[in-house]
Amino acid sequence: MVITRFDILDVFPTLKVCTAYKLDGKVINYFPANIDVLAKCEPVYEELPGWMSSTENIRKYKDLPAAAKNYVKRMEELSGCPANLIGVGPAVNRLSKNPRLSEPDLLSQLEARKVQTETRIMQGLS
Repeated sequence: MVITRFDILDVFPTLKVCTAYKLDGKVINYFPANIDVLAKCEPVYEELPGWMSSTENIRKYKDLPAAAKNYVKRMEELSGCPANLIGVGPAVNRLSKNPRLSEPDLLSQLEARKVQTETRIMQGLS
């Protein structure tokens, strides 16, 4: 996964992340494919602390504020996909490579995500 314009999150004291939906009183962990079903859904949010400091000039993952790293880790957990690049501005040279991942890690995580996605699709169809 590539996270772009990460720096626009610098100014928020907290960040709300939709982690599920409530449909007819039940929590579902997938995005409804049907627009009519989606219209009946209420988002379920998780709040994460913001970092309230500029990331605009940061070029190395290790230099991100702790709360920013925690946000990236949570996005990876929720999506099942590693964040390989984090963009902190409009220019191409403002990308930070995530050194926590090696090529084999990336391939195994992508395969696991594929299985998770297929399972969620099947759950949504049943």
